[in-house]
Amino acid sequence: MKLQRLHKWFIIGTLCMIFVTTGIAQAQDDINLDLGTIPAGQQIRIEFDVVINDNLPDNVTQIENQGIVTTDNLGTTLTDDPDTSQPNDVTITPLNILLINPFISKQADPPFALPGEDVTFAFTVSNPNPFDVTNIIATDNVPASLQVLNASAPSGNVTVNGQTVTFTQASLASGASVTITVNTRVSDDIEPPFILINEVCGNYEGAAEVCATATVTSVSALPATGETPFWRTPLLIVLVITAGIILVSTATFIARHRTR
Repeated sequence: MKLQRLHKWFIIGTLCMIFVTTGIAQAQDDINLDLGTIPAGQQIRIEFDVVINDNLPDNVTQIENQGIVTTDNLGTTLTDDPDTSQPNDVTITPLNILLINPFISKQADPPFALPGEDVTFAFTVSNPNPFDVTNIIATDNVPASLQVLNASAPSGNVTVNGQTVTFTQASLASGASVTITVNTRVSDDIEPPFILINEVCGNYEGAAEVCATATVTSVSALPATGETPFWRTPLLIVLVITAGIILVSTATFIARHRTR
């Protein structure tokens, strides 16, 4: 952070003098002003402009500044941010930082099921930002045809209220992620064929809501994989050998019959 210029306002009738060293002041450097003597009931306002460096660390999200006033007869006093109720606090200027929305993914295991079978859903919330994020929340509205057995996560807090599973966490570090597991069971009352779509939506402080879905489909037989079954080749060999034996036996029988 660099100091651009310093403005000085003098109250009419004051006799104080200000001595300011002009130039550039780097961040964390002190700006020392000798205000001389301020008559009773008078005040001096000092204002300066700064330029924020482009190469700030990724985790810097605000600028803090506070002055110290030292007098011969009143001791030392810290400057106060007039926009807050807390006395003698620093002035905080938030930085306009591009916030990336969370990455959310969701899977169903297995993706095919029949009534009465268990299905485990897992959704992951990731923080792609180069800084920590706060107030993470994700809500999974489980379809009515799925019974919620339980839900858990390695961190944060998970609650189950009927068909709604809610995950909350105070903060999530840069590049970190957390996976929430929801164990369910397909209702016995549902009749195939069916397609159950389970959606989860989540966000964190300052980000837009992002959603992800996972689907469970009913099946009456195993889905085609496009691969040749392991038993097909041996079966063909057996059939060929059997057919060959039958042909040889038939030819031998005919030959014997003719010789008679």
